[in-house]
Amino acid sequence: MLPKDILYRQKMGFAVPLASWFRGPLKQRVRDAVLGERLVGTGIFNPSTLRWLVDQHQSGMRDHSAPLWSLLMFEAFLRTSGLDVGRAAPRASA
Repeated sequence: MLPKDILYRQKMGFAVPLASWFRGPLKQRVRDAVLGERLVGTGIFNPSTLRWLVDQHQSGMRDHSAPLWSLLMFEAFLRTSGLDVGRAAPRASA
């Protein structure tokens, strides 16, 4: 049986281990997406800052998992939406 304080406590969430995933199984995916042409080509981001974020995180010097997650989601949005942010117009489907 579980103790009452465990059984009747309020619901709690759990953390997703993004920091370790971005240094491990998703390391190359993060590097390819964040440093790839899609994000750099928008003109929104400084390529050297993106490289610094990835390098600092993957070396273990800093935990940049939150901004890297945001960049990954923005890159995925650009990839799936067909939106060319550099021109700010959707691409026609082939």
